[in-house]
Amino acid sequence: MREVDETTEDLHAAFDDLRAASGEHPRHRRALKAVLNELYRVQEYRRGRTKFSRTTYYTHAKSCDTGKVTLGVVFLRGVLTHHLIKQVQPTRQPLYPSQDLYPSEYLYPGSNFVWISGTDLLRVHTPDPGHKKDLPYYESHVGGQLMLPTIKQAIDFLLTDPIVAELEYE
Repeated sequence: MREVDETTEDLHAAFDDLRAASGEHPRHRRALKAVLNELYRVQEYRRGRTKFSRTTYYTHAKSCDTGKVTLGVVFLRGVLTHHLIKQVQPTRQPLYPSQDLYPSEYLYPGSNFVWISGTDLLRVHTPDPGHKKDLPYYESHVGGQLMLPTIKQAIDFLLTDPIVAELEYE
């Protein structure tokens, strides 16, 4: 089995665990940490070792919204996960997700977590200089957004984007 295939399986398993955790605090925190670590591993594989492949990866990621989401989500690796998200408690309306109503694959009871804002993130985390360049992508494309759909966008970008999928760890 190739390394990328194993890493891809691990990423899908971690994402499934996160979806199944349904907000149970310790389980959810661990699952989120696992997803962030696996996303980072896939990104490391995709961007490669050579200067050419890294430049290609970052140029493409910065050129499209899903790439910017990916840079913003992966930026979170190493931040204490219990600080990263908050549960949204909107007022109940007829279409609010309940035990009987599941409007989408990523919107159901326990799934209404959003990433904290960039300002709030900087209150609990000081990024090291090497990673600080991706903070603007977190602020513009991740902070305040629903957690599961942004993670799914990052997974899709790293695994199915035609340019990124061609990059191999050399």
